[in-house]
Amino acid sequence: MYSKNVKFSIIMATYNRAFCIQNAIDSLLNQTYQDFELIIVDDGSTDDTEKLIKEKYLDKLHNKKIIYKKLKQNKGVCKARNIGLKLAHNSWIGYLDSDNEMLPDFLETFKKSIIENPKNKIFYSQLQRTDGQVIGQPFNYENLQEANFIDLGVFVHNKSLIQKYGKFDTNLRRLVDWDLILRYTRKEKPVFIEKVLLKYSENNNYSRITNTESLQDAMLIIKKKRAKEEFLQSIFSVKNENMHKVITILDLKLKFKNKKLIQQEKQKYKINFKTFADLSGLIRKNMQKLPSDFDLIIGIPRSGIIPAYTIALFLNKNVCSLNEFINNLIPQKGERPIQESSNNKKKILIVDDSINTGSALKKAKEQLKNIDTSKYDIKYCCIFATNSSKNLVDYYFEIVEQPRIFQWNYLNHGLSKHWCFDMDGVLCVDPTEEQNDDGEKYIDFILNARPLYIPTYTIHSIVTSRLEKYRPQTEEWLKKHNVKYKNLYMLNLPSAQERRKRNCHADFKADIYKKLKDCTCFIESNHTQAIKITNLSKKPCICVETDEIFGG
Repeated sequence: MYSKNVKFSIIMATYNRAFCIQNAIDSLLNQTYQDFELIIVDDGSTDDTEKLIKEKYLDKLHNKKIIYKKLKQNKGVCKARNIGLKLAHNSWIGYLDSDNEMLPDFLETFKKSIIENPKNKIFYSQLQRTDGQVIGQPFNYENLQEANFIDLGVFVHNKSLIQKYGKFDTNLRRLVDWDLILRYTRKEKPVFIEKVLLKYSENNNYSRITNTESLQDAMLIIKKKRAKEEFLQSIFSVKNENMHKVITILDLKLKFKNKKLIQQEKQKYKINFKTFADLSGLIRKNMQKLPSDFDLIIGIPRSGIIPAYTIALFLNKNVCSLNEFINNLIPQKGERPIQESSNNKKKILIVDDSINTGSALKKAKEQLKNIDTSKYDIKYCCIFATNSSKNLVDYYFEIVEQPRIFQWNYLNHGLSKHWCFDMDGVLCVDPTEEQNDDGEKYIDFILNARPLYIPTYTIHSIVTSRLEKYRPQTEEWLKKHNVKYKNLYMLNLPSAQERRKRNCHADFKADIYKKLKDCTCFIESNHTQAIKITNLSKKPCICVETDEIFGG
């Protein structure tokens, strides 16, 4: 199922279109839906295209949505688009010619259709030519006729299709879009949107080539190419299938493990997980990086409090929270004598557990504006940083890139929108043996179970080996405790006795988790089940019982 956060990469191959490209770009920048990037591949233009784009969009607006690539020579639209595909960061790909214009709801409409059709990977809609004619109609590969060959409309597709069916054919100069879309629709079911979403401008030569010999020649080339591909695939083919490379020669199939795909899959679900032990050990190991003459260590609430107190204990310094410091509350010293400098200007170290975008640090600095900081020499420290954020602080101890989670925050983390959660032992306590009678006592337990870890974020899915027949009571409990979730998967067996007989708790959870391709982690209560879920799904699982990650 696709996330509601659909992101588009719009590719624009252009050549000497300075006189009209601005309208095309502005039509995209003025979309009602703004989660996109525009990749402009300038195919060796000799006019003012580069100057216009740099002055109006890149230099003046500092627009991070636009990526501009200038080619030294004109290589053709197919080559330019293939270069654009390499630069694309997002999952959904669309194409905008520099002499066409998107209607304002182009992206919004495609986004809605993508969410409503989670199994489909290609979407197309109607468009309008300069003569006022609306084209684009439902079709499939089997019944495609010459009469509607040019009437497919405008399309977007999932980037995964490029890997599966190939990029634009650089041998073609006409019908390049339709060559690509026909390859997709041989195996993929397209979704048709009966709505005009793109306008061809008067500069576009589409209407002028529709009845020419060159168009017929292009159609013939595509048909011959398709026939040749189909013949070759009938006697020999190489495909990627479930982490394997499958080679078919006539009727003989040879299957090999694809190490590259396996490694890519592992990286896809890679999570950097750090524990309290990691935190403490890292601080102890890196104490030599910090000067010993700090007068006060300050922790940014909440995640910075523990590392601040740990550093203060090692350095034997005063310590407090940022709020205490701002409100002039004297830090507690304990019984041990504290080392303090005699300098008039006190040296202060402000600590947080990690830094990514720097928003927490910025907020802390804003709070400090309310006090007279001229009396202090303030430095900043984060235990974990990324390569892009390490220069935002004076001291850091280790580079840990995203996605990263910590023992102290994983049960209530923003990434949980991509995670599966177990029920008993995670969201609520486990039932006792007496309560687990598959009867009245168990129903009473479900309705009144004590909450354990309730996330404030909307989690992707709850996957529990509770029986399906207890769904109404389970949903009532979740609603009562304001647990926000998208899906609830329960085991469809007649009785707890049958469940015990099959011993399928972990198998059921792993099967669901494996099928949810956009789920990147499973939060499981039981240690043994957590290991089995990881082994079966080949994806990470965190055990709440021991606070350790498997497969991360």
